Amino acid sequence: MIPVLSGILALPMIRRCVLWLPSSKSWNLREPGFQALGRARLDLPEGTLWIMEGPEDRWPSPLPGKLLLDLRSTTYRWTHPGAEEHLVMLPGEVLTQLIQQLEAGQRFLPPSVWRLLLQGDRPDRVSWVRVERIVQFVDVVGFTTLTRMLPPHRIQRFLEEVYHRLSRVVVRHGGTVCKYMGDALLICYPMEDADHAFQAAQDMLSACRELRQDRSREPEFRWLYVGVGLASGAILEGPLGGPMYQEWAHIGDSVNTAARLQALTRRLPWWVISTRELAQQTRNAWPWVTLGSYRPDHPSHPVDVVALGISLARQQLSPENIRHRLEQALRSSLHPRESVH
Repeated sequence: MIPVLSGILALPMIRRCVLWLPSSKSWNLREPGFQALGRARLDLPEGTLWIMEGPEDRWPSPLPGKLLLDLRSTTYRWTHPGAEEHLVMLPGEVLTQLIQQLEAGQRFLPPSVWRLLLQGDRPDRVSWVRVERIVQFVDVVGFTTLTRMLPPHRIQRFLEEVYHRLSRVVVRHGGTVCKYMGDALLICYPMEDADHAFQAAQDMLSACRELRQDRSREPEFRWLYVGVGLASGAILEGPLGGPMYQEWAHIGDSVNTAARLQALTRRLPWWVISTRELAQQTRNAWPWVTLGSYRPDHPSHPVDVVALGISLARQQLSPENIRHRLEQALRSSLHPRESVH
């Protein structure tokens, strides 16, 4: 048995471990030590399992909670919180697999599904709910050209980098990436976060500009632009599919409207287009440009729309021009062995 000091396992040097933080006490998980060393976390009703790694001298002091697991030896002690007397010896590769599965689950599952699983619920058996959300639809310009001309590994690398940059923006502004749809993202924000949603849209354009500058030698990044559509209102959320396969769906007029307003960015000289109703919910002073009425779904239900008139508006650079330049750049830069033809 490893000695315990004040409920914490005493170790000379910690490389990687699992820390239990009971929910009965408040912990500052934003402390620099946690942020620097945190690898993954599993939030449960009774507390949080925090997977950390790094040298002991970089840990928060004093270390809170109870250290359940030290991943330095070949065999590990594992116990369920609150049942310390029932210690189980597990092979190291089993615990490594457990941690990898926790990390993969947080990356692959939508947050709503992840929360249901942590609560012990079956996501496939819950009923749909009607929720009020700000919906943001983001789409990459010229992606069809990339899929036609680039080899798969470069398309994958391109989307991974773009999604990484844009997803970080979304999380920073309190949004949730609900779904990756090829080259498009479906994002939701709380109804009270209209300013955050528009700031995120602006920051996404800035992130694309930074990628164009940082990766200017690669045509797929040099001509990276996205269109953004925003709408708000009631949507349906829940499991969709049959016995063989299901996904977590977001359905409703606001989703359709956001997607169609994003499509308008291909025809109008603005990268961010929103319903006027959502724009009026903001508190900050945004430079709106009135675009008039638009009928996204039915002629008898027009929607007043506005554009975000920011300095990153494309002005004379049309999507068709972008696609044409992108294709020219790809043709001149691709090695014959890289082409999909």
